[in-house]
Amino acid sequence: MTTKEKAYEVYKTGFSLGIRPAPRLTVSEWADSFRTLPRRSSAEPGKWRTSRTPYLREIMDSLSARSPIEQVKFVKATQIGGTEAGCNWFGYIAHLCPSPFMLVLPTLDLAEKHSKQKITPTIEETEELKTRIGESKSRNSSNTTLIKTFPGGMLVVSGANSESSFRNVSIRYLHLSDIDGYPSDVDNQGDPCGLAKNRTDAYGNRKIYIESTPTIRGISRIEQEYEDSDQRKYYVPCPHCHEKQVLMWSGIIFEYDKKDYKLLNDAKYSCFNCGSLIDEYYKTYMLENGEWIPGNPGHPYRGYHLSSLYSPIGWLSWNDIVREFLKAKKNNDSTLLKKWTNTRLAETWEDEGESLSDNALFNRREKYGPEVPEQVVILTAGVDIQDDRIEVGVEGWGLAEESWGIEYKVIYGDVTKQEVWRHLDVFLSKNYRHATGYTWQISSIAIDSGDNTKHVYEFVRPRQARNIWATKGSNTHGLPIISKPSKNIPGIYLYHVGTDTAKNLIFGRLKISEQGAGYIHFPFEFDDEYFKQLTAEKKISKIRKGFRFHEWVKTRNRNEALDIKVLNIAALHIAQSRHYPNYTVSQMLDKLSNDNESKRKEVEDHIPMPQNRPRRRLVSKVDIY
Repeated sequence: MTTKEKAYEVYKTGFSLGIRPAPRLTVSEWADSFRTLPRRSSAEPGKWRTSRTPYLREIMDSLSARSPIEQVKFVKATQIGGTEAGCNWFGYIAHLCPSPFMLVLPTLDLAEKHSKQKITPTIEETEELKTRIGESKSRNSSNTTLIKTFPGGMLVVSGANSESSFRNVSIRYLHLSDIDGYPSDVDNQGDPCGLAKNRTDAYGNRKIYIESTPTIRGISRIEQEYEDSDQRKYYVPCPHCHEKQVLMWSGIIFEYDKKDYKLLNDAKYSCFNCGSLIDEYYKTYMLENGEWIPGNPGHPYRGYHLSSLYSPIGWLSWNDIVREFLKAKKNNDSTLLKKWTNTRLAETWEDEGESLSDNALFNRREKYGPEVPEQVVILTAGVDIQDDRIEVGVEGWGLAEESWGIEYKVIYGDVTKQEVWRHLDVFLSKNYRHATGYTWQISSIAIDSGDNTKHVYEFVRPRQARNIWATKGSNTHGLPIISKPSKNIPGIYLYHVGTDTAKNLIFGRLKISEQGAGYIHFPFEFDDEYFKQLTAEKKISKIRKGFRFHEWVKTRNRNEALDIKVLNIAALHIAQSRHYPNYTVSQMLDKLSNDNESKRKEVEDHIPMPQNRPRRRLVSKVDIY
């Protein structure tokens, strides 16, 4: 076949596909007929069954070719099936009505991960897609990890953090996934959602699917999208009186031990109509007979809201949701409660206001020391570098992340000279006497490398074996307290610190008024300047390019105490990630407490301790070497 004949065949195939009438199958019918869930990335591999998640049927069918709906918005809890619905939609498009399709995730890294873990396995396991979409080959630009071509169309998988992803491409079908994780601005070109939607302008028959778990009220993108829709909620019937209602957290009934916050019996749901208690095994019947009812009827866009209370039997149970709630309440942890509100209830979190009184905290000081309090199980340090001094704060941590300020030190000197760094090295090697009679050292140290980077790296490089680490702060909303260390600098593990997340955690804990989980203790030696620095920032709300966001701003020039508090939290999380990767921070502290108690008893039981005998050292670095 000549080149001209090949070109004609390609043109003929594309033209035939273009004039073909829209398929009569809906997306849910296609998924039930053809979709196979991959073995390597699905908890329930095998044939797709919409009956397993009946609430997704209308959402998917609104994306079908014959549906007149242009935009579908889905406010969802995690692991409820929203992303899989998007995979079904892509398969339907590639098989039955091919056209250019774009999937946008928060970052390029997440885009690559999603393509490898979701899209590629779906193609491999679904015969109708496998025959149309070839195997990914890095040397074949027509089919790579981020680009999948098929007769009549293509899939472009992109990251919202890259403006180049939105250049020179026209899209008919657009899937915006996890939009609350998108940056507020991409390369100074504007909002990524708007940039992506602009790519669909050439198509009068475009379709856009937007889904995400919500975040903070007032700045949540998916909250704003849902408000610009007909605002549907899923009404399910009571198995006793058959009155349909929306499942809400206020309807969950449970009993728990008020001392250790343990669930005492199975959670049930109280019908808002007849008051009957509904066992969770009725949920399958309730989901099968549910219906979406709009709260803002007549709006041209469809909006759907669904919490984890609707999670099918065998997935997340009501008991699981209650246990997560009790854990957050037990630890007085606003961060856990925020995550639970976002990911389980699919509701936005409303901050109570993040400014605090330095005088109130100053008046909370306690007399303890010079020994480290007995409840402390690990010591950390945060180090802040200024041009003419180095400031260090040492912190002790107990169960449930209750913390004690131990020491605050300012080392004056020119940081370009070696003398001040020698003093820092001596200070960080210091022994601290514990209330049990043993001596401890600091177990994990985080040094901010933002200023004087070269000198910080020179100091840290030979001392990482002592758990002294270089860090770099990032104000990007939603980052974890620490990310995996970067190894781009020779000989340096550089930890990126989510300062926005850490400050939210700190200000939430500073509001805790009762000693216990999360409470922050201050020694009497801390002066009023320390507390002015600790409260030297506040969170304010701003609007940029039409979107509301929150930002931490200084209320005075000096804020080193707050920065050092952030670094101490980072140091604690670094210790957990390096030495107890299979534990949470709270679990690590619990284990350290048990280990130290066992060692203390062993020493006391087997070694006589005469009055004139020098104090023994129980454990250096609290056993994390």
